[in-house]
Amino acid sequence: MISIIIPVYNVENYLPKCIDSLLNQSYKDLEIILINDGSVDNSGKICDEYANIDSRVKVVHQANSGVSVARNVGMREAKGEWITFIDSDDYVNNNFSTLCENLKNLDSDLIISPLNKINNENEIIDINMDNNSFHNIIRNSKLNISSCWSKFYKKEIALTTQFLPSATIAEDKEFVIKVLINSKKITIIDKPFYEYVNRENSAMNDKAARFIQKLIFSTDKIFEDIRLLNCDEKIKQDIIEEFSSNLFGIFRFYPKCLKQDKKLIKNLIKDKLYLFKYTKVKSKKITLKCMRIFGISFTAWLLNILRKMKIVE
Repeated sequence: MISIIIPVYNVENYLPKCIDSLLNQSYKDLEIILINDGSVDNSGKICDEYANIDSRVKVVHQANSGVSVARNVGMREAKGEWITFIDSDDYVNNNFSTLCENLKNLDSDLIISPLNKINNENEIIDINMDNNSFHNIIRNSKLNISSCWSKFYKKEIALTTQFLPSATIAEDKEFVIKVLINSKKITIIDKPFYEYVNRENSAMNDKAARFIQKLIFSTDKIFEDIRLLNCDEKIKQDIIEEFSSNLFGIFRFYPKCLKQDKKLIKNLIKDKLYLFKYTKVKSKKITLKCMRIFGISFTAWLLNILRKMKIVE
């Protein structure tokens, strides 16, 4: 059986399509766990309606505690041999059933299915995990390790870790990385099954200043958590470098901040500047040096010009 964990919060317009895409699959041995995280719209009612229609649907109602807590609750409730996560405003395609059928034949701890095809030669790639393969996987943007969805986790491996409730951005990525650390073997199946829906009011499209604050505070918490991990120091360094590099995304959001918020953001960055220094990416090291000399406003403006000229990404 495969347990599908779906955190639900105020998604009444999207939730039916998400659940229907699972119930309509040809693969039937599913457990669909809906964690209603304190929704104030009709989402909770929709969850209960589906549970009454199909015994494979289970509902947990809880006070609003955030997506990390909801996913952790879902993992504790899971009865399946495999666990996968779906966001309640996304859905799956028919490849989902094909992958589910193949899971029983795969001797792996983690199955990754990229959102888009990455290889026209081999559809299934097995990787024995070591320091080098770990490094290559977390650097491969096509594998989308920033998100916990589009993957299948062996239950006993998923339960070796949890989502970090104190991190409200990048908590997915930290969870996937910790699963990678605990995995002996992973399999990449180049058959996309997950359909991601980008909507304007989603968590990743928060107001600019609030997003920057969340990103910096979450990275700080993740750094604390990483330092406590029981793993090779080279792996720890790889992880810290990766999250440090992610922080440079603030330069895309800073110009969108309201004028009254920019001073607050400048002070926050000044206070947390040490988080940025771990990056090993040459262009980002130059950006950091520029920010130290000329400040964030000028650096953000310059990067925006360079992006328009397609000199940098």
